[in-house]
Amino acid sequence: MLVIRTQPSLNRDFTLLSLFIIFLMVLMSGWVAFETYESQKREITTRLKSASARMDNALSLDISHARYIMQAIGKQLIEQDISDHPKIAKTFQSFDVFDKADRMIFSWVSRDQQLVVNSHFGVLENAIDVSDRDYVKRALSEPWNITIGRPIKGRISKRWVLPMSMGIAQENGTFLGVLYVGLIIDTLKDEASRAVGDKAIDFAVTNRAFSLMTQSFTEDGGYTRYFDLTELLKQDFIAPQKGLYSTALPWDSRSLYSYYRTADSLPFIYFLTYSREESMKALRQLMIARIFQLVAVGTFLLFVLWTVRKRIIQPVIGLSHYTRQATLGTSFDAQANSGPQEIQSLTREIYKFWLYVQERKRIESELRLKLAELVRIRESANLTNKVKSEFFTFIAESLKPAMQSIREQSETIKDQHFGPITNQKYLKNADDVFYQASAVLRTLDEMIRIAAAESGLIALKEEEVNTLHVLQKTIRGFYEEHHHSYQVQLDTSSPIPNMLADKLRLRQLFACVLAVAAQNISSGDSVRISGNIRGGRLNLFFSFVSDGKRQNSHAPSLQTSMSVAIARLLIALHDGVFEMKSTPDRVTTITLRFPAERLQ
Repeated sequence: MLVIRTQPSLNRDFTLLSLFIIFLMVLMSGWVAFETYESQKREITTRLKSASARMDNALSLDISHARYIMQAIGKQLIEQDISDHPKIAKTFQSFDVFDKADRMIFSWVSRDQQLVVNSHFGVLENAIDVSDRDYVKRALSEPWNITIGRPIKGRISKRWVLPMSMGIAQENGTFLGVLYVGLIIDTLKDEASRAVGDKAIDFAVTNRAFSLMTQSFTEDGGYTRYFDLTELLKQDFIAPQKGLYSTALPWDSRSLYSYYRTADSLPFIYFLTYSREESMKALRQLMIARIFQLVAVGTFLLFVLWTVRKRIIQPVIGLSHYTRQATLGTSFDAQANSGPQEIQSLTREIYKFWLYVQERKRIESELRLKLAELVRIRESANLTNKVKSEFFTFIAESLKPAMQSIREQSETIKDQHFGPITNQKYLKNADDVFYQASAVLRTLDEMIRIAAAESGLIALKEEEVNTLHVLQKTIRGFYEEHHHSYQVQLDTSSPIPNMLADKLRLRQLFACVLAVAAQNISSGDSVRISGNIRGGRLNLFFSFVSDGKRQNSHAPSLQTSMSVAIARLLIALHDGVFEMKSTPDRVTTITLRFPAERLQ
């Protein structure tokens, strides 16, 4: 049923569609704002994570450099007189050429745990007892192992340093003292700032007890302002920890992005923050650009809807009215509709289509009459073919018992089962009767198979078949049947892929083709089998040279034609083509073509 919508209904639909687009724009704006915020959150988190990793790498590099220097100094001290304190001070001063004087403090602690030499102050007049220092105790228990203590405030330098100690002992086990190196925390702060390389990121470095060692916050209390120590104490910072601590919420002016991470190999915890002003500025820029694009797209859609309604839909309504009249059988007036040039052109094309439909109706009426006549002819042909097939089947089945009896009786006479026969003519005639009866029986079996195929009684049991294996098996059966009287040369280098086919029917097809060849060649001759793939189809070639006369004089001439007929039927069941060609030099080639759809 054709329904023509009225103008008020169309206006209502366009109003609802416009409101829906506006509502969709509001929803999309919210979604864009949320996705923009999440995208910036992921980006800033990545930047904070990368900055913390660079800080850790920079500080770890300083630690590695300090380890190298300590090992170098230790090798020199073990060869010196450790009681010669001025010489030890000179050894410390010799390493100042590496520009480490403002980054490291070297000290020598004697075996009685007294700090006696310092790289900044030389030999101390009054030794300082450092037996209470943990790093000294560990160095005493584990000589030549470099240990890193928790950050402390130096007793001589009065600066926060990261202590590193290494016990010095001779090969005989005599303990000489402790080499102590203090990494200046302020210098580490400068290294960390250079590693971060982002002015929008501030950081603080604490030990595992959250004691502040250094920070880049300009305002007082920046570290404790953005990180709640009560909440941090609930986490196990002995194990590696890292993650986003807080995010900058657009409606909360006090919130900002913050991140924490424990050092991989140092007793440090890094706390980083991202400037709220920078994050909100970038968020506003991204959000305004994306929402502007969305509003532009929505406005364009509304404009397109208005244009479509004005220039297309309304003229089409008029066109549909006249088209409806034409479909109901009334005349079609191609000049009655007005509108844009495109609509008028469409009206003329519809008018031509209407004329075409009228002509098509007349042609279809004639085709229906012709189709009815063709159906009658086809049914008559099918009936005739069925009667013919039933007649052949009846004749073959009726003659088969008689011919079987003749064959058996002639075999009895030929083999002299009931006594010897002296007259050789009787034996020759019995032999001729036996072979003639065998040939007729084979012909009758083939007639029954042809009749069954034409009647549609042969159904294929399709499966993936190894074509080469079936062909080789058929050749072996051919040898056994003909007692190796003929040679078959199979070109195994030819491409013979697997096929989707009925294995039994495929073997019968090959056997029929070989039977045709056997009836046209002499004993000792050969049949050459090869194949190729052209145009996606598999082509199998059976080539032989005909001797111009039949090899078996007892086989009737019908044998060849029946084998060819069966071969044609079997390959037709597989949607293939059977071709036979002979050249003037008596070379006959039988070609079996299988479609590409059956190749696996």
